[in-house]
Amino acid sequence: KQIKKLQHEILLATRSGATTAAGISLANTVDEVKLKLSDYCISLAEVTENEAEIEDLYHESLQYNPQNNKAMLGLAKLFKLKNDLNGCISQCRKVVTSNNSNDEAVIMLSESLALLQQQQLQQ
Repeated sequence: KQIKKLQHEILLATRSGATTAAGISLANTVDEVKLKLSDYCISLAEVTENEAEIEDLYHESLQYNPQNNKAMLGLAKLFKLKNDLNGCISQCRKVVTSNNSNDEAVIMLSESLALLQQQQLQQ
């Protein structure tokens, strides 16, 4: 709810050409706000217990910042828990592509690829 309210307020302010107290156009700060909203979604996901809500928050985070590795890694972990190996692999590949030194993503990617291969051999 808080995120939706903040989104609405920001959209109204940017559409009206509003400025901050320092006279800076809010339109210039939209990217900064999107980054903060992306991080805020992740913070909420980390304290939420409902898996569906967690997934929604990570996806929402990526809408604000498609390059947010923390959100992609969070989705990868969630997908792995749900045994959605293809989803996990996809998210891990995105993280590794943008940051190949992310050991957690590299390890999870290799584990998920091995599990997927094992499942395919058993079929």
